[in-house]
Amino acid sequence: MKYIAILKQNHGCDYTIGCGIKELLIHAVDINDATKELERIIKTNYLYHESEIVAAELFEINKSIEINVSELKNFSEEEKNISDLEMQTNAELAELKRLKNKYEAS
Repeated sequence: MKYIAILKQNHGCDYTIGCGIKELLIHAVDINDATKELERIIKTNYLYHESEIVAAELFEINKSIEINVSELKNFSEEEKNISDLEMQTNAELAELKRLKNKYEAS
């Protein structure tokens, strides 16, 4: 099984744990083994100095999916291009309307 641990510091951002929160992925047979592994990690790495934490939570992941970020980026670029074209068209139509009003009124 997969587990996510959220470790929290009492103070803000530093180079050790970004903005006071650190996430860890733990692979274990069950929640008890995951708890033991998390306790070992905390004792070894997160009890002293800049990396000292004040709280930890452990979550069991029962389902996860991967998101194709590259595909989203490509789609987002297409949307941006369409949006840019729509904005340009709208600006041109507004300019056309302004010019029509100007010259038809004369």
